[in-house]
Amino acid sequence: MSPATTQGFHKWRWRLVALWIVLFTAVNAYAVHQGHQAHAALCAYQANLAAQVVDTKVFLVEHPDGLATSHGEILISAAQLRLTLARQQATLASLESLNCQ
Repeated sequence: MSPATTQGFHKWRWRLVALWIVLFTAVNAYAVHQGHQAHAALCAYQANLAAQVVDTKVFLVEHPDGLATSHGEILISAAQLRLTLARQQATLASLESLNCQ
């Protein structure tokens, strides 16, 4: 290989390395951005779920038999509400490791 060919090859090799670094940086920045968005969404979900837990507890205190029509027909039983509450609390427990502020 002549020196000119070798020099040209090295230039293209460094250009490819530089391009790879730029692409890697762009993909990494996008992944970090997506991670931040996912974290924000999970924190919003956690806050909403915590409010639902409080509301469900208050509702159960005020309506110990569950949700009923004006004629007394039970639409959602207290047992169903307690089951929902337990599931909400379990989900909240699984989200405890999030660092939401």
